[in-house]
Amino acid sequence: MAVAQSASAPGGWPRSMPLPPAGAPGTTRTVIQQAPTPGLDAEQVARRFQVAGDQVYDRKTDLTWQRCDFGQSWDESSGWCRGVKRHATADALGEAARSDAPGWRVPTIDELASMMEVACRGQAKDVPPVFAEIEHGAGMTYYLSSSPSGTPDGIMAQQCMGSMAMSVGLGRRYTSITHLVHSGPMAGR
Repeated sequence: MAVAQSASAPGGWPRSMPLPPAGAPGTTRTVIQQAPTPGLDAEQVARRFQVAGDQVYDRKTDLTWQRCDFGQSWDESSGWCRGVKRHATADALGEAARSDAPGWRVPTIDELASMMEVACRGQAKDVPPVFAEIEHGAGMTYYLSSSPSGTPDGIMAQQCMGSMAMSVGLGRRYTSITHLVHSGPMAGR
């Protein structure tokens, strides 16, 4: 069984945790820890993020994110994402983004990590979620990036393990979901 180091384990850092099964096809090859970061309060969220409908602009990174997983759309009336998440390989998600969402792309692992560091943390009570749909916990979804993992035929991904974002290397044929991103302020706003 593969083992990862958890940076947000109560009682200190690091602590070993088993990795969830990667599923088929593709295997988990690489694990990178990210140090724990403090939770966000409402003021910090408001300073860092500009949220408008289906887009979230991150002032810290100068990136704009689609608020929902690729394939879904933001429903203002319910305050939640609706629709079916696109599950595919990172390459297929990139091709779909180019044809279905011009100007948007699959993020690099560093871009994805900057979003997941916020999305994975349990936000304080009374702080609205910026990325409401991010799944948490062992065995949950890997969010695919466009970055190679350093192994032949590998791709990097992120997963929330509790309140910590964890990077993993997966086989390029692994199918999962992603959030789309573009550089700079919000499009059309």
